[in-house]
Amino acid sequence: MKRTKQLMGVLLAAILVILSTACGSSTDDSGGDAQGQGNASTQTSSPASQETPAVDQSKQPEHASLYFDEPLSFTWMIAENGDIPLSNDIMTLNWLREHMNVDINILSVPESDYITKLSTMTATDSLPDVVDGSSAVIDAVAGSGMILNLSDYRDYMPDYLALIEGEDRIDNTNSYNYDGCIYGFQTLEDYRIGIAPLVDIRMDLLEKYQIPTPTSWEELYDAFLVIKENDPDNYVFSTRNGITYLLGNIAYSMGAGGYGATQSGYAVYFEPTDSRWTYGPTKPEFKNAVQYLANAYKDGLYELL
Repeated sequence: MKRTKQLMGVLLAAILVILSTACGSSTDDSGGDAQGQGNASTQTSSPASQETPAVDQSKQPEHASLYFDEPLSFTWMIAENGDIPLSNDIMTLNWLREHMNVDINILSVPESDYITKLSTMTATDSLPDVVDGSSAVIDAVAGSGMILNLSDYRDYMPDYLALIEGEDRIDNTNSYNYDGCIYGFQTLEDYRIGIAPLVDIRMDLLEKYQIPTPTSWEELYDAFLVIKENDPDNYVFSTRNGITYLLGNIAYSMGAGGYGATQSGYAVYFEPTDSRWTYGPTKPEFKNAVQYLANAYKDGLYELL
């Protein structure tokens, strides 16, 4: 019971940290967004913790507000996108080990095989401590009694439940129910207004080729050209989700909403600058985004995956 409470507590703290690194992989084949994706705690025992050698206490790192005196370790099975391999040696996981005394072992499974692997492990009673999955996964596994019924622990997470049972989230929360009980933690970061991507660029390349830090889309494009000129065998940027996803993200950043037009949602949205409803792809900014990507493709700056 004690370990279950600890595991629930650290999951609530760690879900946002880890998924911000393992960004966006989903086992739901419906084609929608990841709002139906969550994490379920299984009731298997954790791997045995190895003894920690004695260290100089004066060199101990500063503890986080949530810190476990005894090491807490568990295995988390996550669907892995082939373009972004998962690793146990990453900054976020190392921070949790160092500052919270929590050791999360990532068990990566190819996204295409995740459901098959999950079904096999359920049938053989070998599920890891935590699994990733959609509401469909919960429907398939909860009946086995192998994942934790979170409704039994309502008193330990009132703030979290107040969020997921609010009017704006209750419909999605109900999709995590099985026989009237909740069986999965939701990734709440997915609930946001529109898509607001930020541009990341390698500062080492800017320094290497003496390129000023871009402050506009035009300057960013010029920087791309310089990098490509100096490294012609590589592409400057790409996306793991296809050209329509890339177009939707860039269009939003350039001032044209209606991201759903490039995915599966609605292209009509409320434009606050005009105080009216707008069909995003008809805006001039959307045309600018299309032209931007067309020029980039012509100049060999990115590859279509």
